[in-house]
Amino acid sequence: MPSYMFQYAGQCLGDLVESGAMLSADTEADIRPLDVVSVILKQALDGPFAELVNSLGMGGHAGVVKVLLDAREMEGETVYIVGQLNPPCLSPIPAGAIEAMHKVDGASLVEGPLGAHDQAAMKLLLQFAGKGKAVAPINPDYVSSWPATTFQELSP
Repeated sequence: MPSYMFQYAGQCLGDLVESGAMLSADTEADIRPLDVVSVILKQALDGPFAELVNSLGMGGHAGVVKVLLDAREMEGETVYIVGQLNPPCLSPIPAGAIEAMHKVDGASLVEGPLGAHDQAAMKLLLQFAGKGKAVAPINPDYVSSWPATTFQELSP
């Protein structure tokens, strides 16, 4: 199973993933709604993701760890809907803005122990979750090599 390790830092996934946890992303596993994913964004010179990428990363790449909710077709392009628990919010990310997206091993809203606040957030997110349709990983040959951000560190 090809994978890479990274350290998660932050509170956006609430009780689901502890800040500082070492995680492994499987580059070949199918991703189901409510699975936690590692998303590496492409450098966006123009468009709605330019500022996000520039604020998170150096060297043209930025990564986030979110919960995959759904994948939808919009104007001929797949748009991935990802979310977080703290605070509960959604982000639509078009496939064209994603360098790679991989399933994080052993982390899913379906399995995670959640406190009362995270359970309430999950109820909000569930309204946007797909009906169990798996999606393929994006760029399974991707090997992480970009510099650390303030949110997480990826290492090959």
